[in-house]
Amino acid sequence: MPKKTLLIIDMLKDFVEDGAPLEVKPARKIVKNIKLQIDEARKQGIPIIYVCDNHQKDDPEFRLWPRHAVQGTKGAEVVDDIMPKKGDTIVYKKTYSGFFETELDDVLKKIGIDEVIITG
Repeated sequence: MPKKTLLIIDMLKDFVEDGAPLEVKPARKIVKNIKLQIDEARKQGIPIIYVCDNHQKDDPEFRLWPRHAVQGTKGAEVVDDIMPKKGDTIVYKKTYSGFFETELDDVLKKIGIDEVIITG
């Protein structure tokens, strides 16, 4: 039987909340369903991995996009309804990809994941 994980991508306050720097209004509509997925994953013992944009205050990306998800700010936090809990994994990324220069591939290999469920 394949070992699964649930990946939650960029459900951060700077993307989801009303008036956020890079607000994606439809993202608020999926929070409830993501919470249901998280609850089901927890019941089944499926590992949960949050992949989160996380930038330094002077990140060159801010030449293209407004300042967002700056390390240590409220905007870089996962929205309250689906915040990580003890035992969940958080992988930080500095670009669009959760795999480019992150530890995601190593994390997936370490826990023996064969299948990923992606949301966010």
